[in-house]
Amino acid sequence: MPIECDLQRLENVLQAFTQTTGIGADVLRGDFTLILQQFGRQWNARCQLMAEKDSCGAQLRGMLRECGQNRNSGRYLCPAGLLMLAVPIQKEDSVMGYLLLGPMRTAKAEGAQSCAAQSCIGTVPQELRMQQQYLAALPFFGGEKTESLLCMADMLAKYILQESILVMNTDRNMETVIDFINRHLDYPLPVQTVVQNTHISKSVLYKIIHEHFHCTLGELVMRKKTEEAVRMLLGTDRPVEEIAQILAFSSPSYFSRVFKRLYGETPHRYRRLHQKE
Repeated sequence: MPIECDLQRLENVLQAFTQTTGIGADVLRGDFTLILQQFGRQWNARCQLMAEKDSCGAQLRGMLRECGQNRNSGRYLCPAGLLMLAVPIQKEDSVMGYLLLGPMRTAKAEGAQSCAAQSCIGTVPQELRMQQQYLAALPFFGGEKTESLLCMADMLAKYILQESILVMNTDRNMETVIDFINRHLDYPLPVQTVVQNTHISKSVLYKIIHEHFHCTLGELVMRKKTEEAVRMLLGTDRPVEEIAQILAFSSPSYFSRVFKRLYGETPHRYRRLHQKE
């Protein structure tokens, strides 16, 4: 996704974060390429299996991919006991990038001379001593402390967006499509309807939706309809069947299936669990 970044302001923010927490922070694009790195410690001392070409890097990218798909924070614990945390930087339905925190020591890392750790960092005495010194210098984070750090990271991601430090280079076609969908959630929205009313060709429509949302038009429409359904479930007393009809689902049962696929609960159960007393 095309994004623009104020690198100086981003560096200032990350530097303040790392100085306060002692935790290193990277900001990555949606394709996992690096925008900015802010480590308080030597990068070249970092575990070699964290390098992208190795298995740890592949697993780390897998965690980031899942984090983006679920729109939620993620964690990766390497074989040597180093913990990495990730928070998506997201605006509306788009994941613009990721805030990647770490590495941190965990209880597992205390056994740095274990077989698992040595398999990661090698057995050459000089390298092993350097890695042990590096591990000892890393901050230790347990369960509750990790949850607090994730809350701080989430606030930092929101601040980066709020202050326009990281912005989407959104084109007018995308704005036109989203505006049309949002204003016509009470209608079925097949591709041809969107094409005719936005005057955007089918090929361009498919391209911009894939680039910005990594899904099909149909999936984007279902997301928007279910988001509106959530607002109606929690903010009104309308029956679920009526909400399905208002949002132009073909049937209440189809609405329920789509809603459960996206939110993990049926509309009835979601309302019971989340509606304010």
